[in-house]
Amino acid sequence: MADELERQGIVALGHVDRLLGILMERTEALREDTSELRQATRELTAASAEMRLAFQNAIDRLSAIEKAPTIPDLSARLKNVEEGVKDYRDMKRNIAWWLIRLALAALSLGALGGKLGDLLVSALLHRG
Repeated sequence: MADELERQGIVALGHVDRLLGILMERTEALREDTSELRQATRELTAASAEMRLAFQNAIDRLSAIEKAPTIPDLSARLKNVEEGVKDYRDMKRNIAWWLIRLALAALSLGALGGKLGDLLVSALLHRG
């Protein structure tokens, strides 16, 4: 009887050890995914600051057009506005790319990541 209990105890300890190993592996993978998500968030924040600057530049260029007294000045300033719009579109593309990357990283986190990923994908689709 004691031998049977000892054998069952050893089997149970083996199961516990295996489960602890799996838990440790998953915890490490979660740490790595969280680190990637934090990095993507930092980069998205930086891209957002660049986008704000592009907006401000476009506004400044539009203000400059309003003050243009002649056709040649308007032509030159219109070119500045077109460059500002191009900068804005580039920033928007950059933000969209980071939202996709952030959503993919969030989806890899599991159930919580799935909800966060869904929110990020919705934000991406909303920004178009």
